[in-house]
Order: sequence, then structure tokens, then C-alpha cells
Amino acid sequence: MTEADIRELLFVRDAPERADLAIVFGHSDPARAGCRARHAARLYADGFVPQLLLSGGRLQGHGTEAAFMAGVVAGRGVPPGAVLLDHHARTTTQNVANARAILDADGRGAGLTAVLLVSCPWHMGRTRLLARRAFPASVRLLCCPHDDECTADRWIESVECCRLVAAEVALMTRLLGF
Repeated sequence: MTEADIRELLFVRDAPERADLAIVFGHSDPARAGCRARHAARLYADGFVPQLLLSGGRLQGHGTEAAFMAGVVAGRGVPPGAVLLDHHARTTTQNVANARAILDADGRGAGLTAVLLVSCPWHMGRTRLLARRAFPASVRLLCCPHDDECTADRWIESVECCRLVAAEVALMTRLLGF
């Protein structure tokens, strides 16, 4: 797989647009979860979404990823009424499935037209693939990653980024069956 193939497979980025909500994917590393939460809070503050769904289970020393991210977005001015929490997801597949269940449980799922997906740049291909499987084709899914050192243009420069990208490629190839 070439660098161009990897960029196309993993590093999906859409310009943010007005959407019904953002699903923010947790991470077991508080630094990565914090980056995702800060970016989601910016999208909220900039008026792209009226609500954030923070998803992620147990986080060593911090309760859950969702609770940790809720603290981050609260510190950035997002009111509690604009935040939905999923404290149980342990994988990206569970993040998406639980988000869909939360939205369907109170009737919001039926009216969705657009959802922002918020995660790390190298994680966006998988979030989109899994969200596409969980949400109807009528729901627009927009990949809105934060910027970090592992971007499409810079991932190859860092040993840590190469490790993250290699692991993500392995996950994606299993999901896609090749």
C-alpha cells in the first residue's frame, strides 16, 4: 500500500458544515481524548452543531472517556444541556452503535440530516466506514478531525505516527476484507 493509498483510506477530511450534532470518539489516552473534545467544543462555539455526543468507556484514572471529555468541553463553555454521554463504548464500532441507540431512544435519530464525526486525522476513514453502516444513507456524515502531529501530510515523519497509522491500516483492511 502506497503513502497515497494510506492517505486516501485513512485521512478523510470534510469542511465542517452546519449539522444536527457531532459524535466525538473517545480515546484511552487522555491527551488524544482532550484534543478531540477541544476540537468538538470549537465546532460547537463556531455554530456548526448545537449538540455533542461524547462517546467512550473506562479511562484509567479519569472515570470514563465520555466524562473526561465532558469536563474538557464544559471548560470550553459548552453547556451541560448540549452534551449527550455514552459511558459504555470501548471500541469505534461500539461508539457508533451506542450513539445510534442513544439518538433513536429519544426519537432524535429519525430526524437526523447531518452528523459531524470528530476524532484524530488517521482515525477518520474508519469512523466514516462504521458510521455509514450504522446510519441511513440519507444522513450526511462529515469527517471533521482535529489537527495534530499525525496529519495526512506529516504522519510519515514520526515513528509514533507511523505506528498509529500501521495499526489503523491493519484494522481497516480487516474491516474491508482485504
